[in-house]
Formats: sequence, structure tokens, C-alpha cells
Amino acid sequence: MSVKKSRDIFLLLIGAIGFFLFSATAANAFFFVVKVSPEVAQEGVDIEATVSVTFNKPLDRTAMDGKLYLMQGAEMVPGALEFDYSTNSLHFIPQRGRHLVYGATYTAVLTSDIRSVEMETLGSEKRWSFTTEVAVGMLKDFYPFPNPAEGINVNIHYLLAEDMEEVFLEIFDVRRRRLSQFPMPANGGFNNTVLQLVDDDGMELPWGLYHLRLRARTRSGAEIRSLSRLVKGR
Repeated sequence: MSVKKSRDIFLLLIGAIGFFLFSATAANAFFFVVKVSPEVAQEGVDIEATVSVTFNKPLDRTAMDGKLYLMQGAEMVPGALEFDYSTNSLHFIPQRGRHLVYGATYTAVLTSDIRSVEMETLGSEKRWSFTTEVAVGMLKDFYPFPNPAEGINVNIHYLLAEDMEEVFLEIFDVRRRRLSQFPMPANGGFNNTVLQLVDDDGMELPWGLYHLRLRARTRSGAEIRSLSRLVKGR
């Protein structure tokens, strides 16, 4: 083998080793988030869930306080932080007895100055939102009676598991065109209201089949819907 060829091979080996060392150093030099839980824009999150952020490196334990927090609207959710060194995960745990509420949207915030044990920071704030599950049975037993309805009046019956922000009843024809909308009682418990079967102009609806939709909005902003049908007699 010639001296020139040996030198070229040697230089190639040196270059390859240098590139490998540079890549390994670069891969270990950055501090970043690997994953978050709940996921970004996730829906139906369990109200007992904690918020977790997994990093590629352990955190500096002396600088964790207040670096991950949870907001519901403009209000901060009370809670505490715990770090799991086995998984490099930081957990926000809501205060005991103060679990998340049903049907609410939360925003998790990870501050830019959180740092690793090597004193590296993220450099930018991370925010993401998720929505909790809607409680089964918050709105049920929705039906009109009598059905078929005779005349212009009908009773609307429904059960709310808790007080709501607002409740509306909508009436649609068989083509799914909305004919009228009525504000309804929003108190928790059994509700029974007598309505007149009229359109938005106050004209009595003709006989036929109608679709009813009851919409309830919770205090946390979630919307719950229930459907029923009504036959109006001649």
C-alpha cells in the first residue's frame, strides 16, 4: 500500500471519528421536552389526571418551584410539583381534594427558565391545552309529554346533575331547519317546563314530526346535548 493511500485512509478515519464525537456531543448538549401528558389538544381527559412533562435530562431540583403550572381560564389551579428521576418526568399534582372539573379546558404552562442538572434552560415557554371528560348523566331523562302533543302546549322534562350556566331548547323540522329556540331553567335536579309550540315569529307550528335538542352549558364552559322527537297532532 502506498504512503499516499495510507495517509488518505488515516485522514478518513480521523474525520469519521471526529464527526462521531461531534454528533454525540451535540446530541447530549441540548435540553428539551420529550413528551407531555395529557397530550396537546387531548379531549376526554380523566379528572383525576396529573400533568406530566418528560425531559431528556434530569432537572435541577433547586429550581423547579413554579416552573410547571396549570390554568383554568384566568385562574391558577392549586397544586404541587414532583420529579421522578427514573423517568426524568416532572408532575403537576392538583391539591388534594381539588381534582380537575368535568368538561373544562385547561392550559399547562412550562416556563422557559426551568433548567437541567447541567444548568441548561429550555429557552422558550411551552404551553398546551386539553379538555377533561364530560360526566356521564349530567343531562338525562329529556323528553316531551304528552307525545303526541295535542294543541299548542307541551311539557318538557329533563334532569340536570348540577346547576348549569344556561340551558336552551331548540325545535327543528324534519329537514333539520331550526324553527325556534327557548331559554330553559338551568337549576340542578328535575325540571319541567310548559312551552308553546311556536316558531321564532310566534306562529303556532303545524302538525307533524319535530326534532328537539336540549343544550346545556356547564359553569366550566362545556356544552352537553340531548336529543328527542315530538309528534304534534292536528
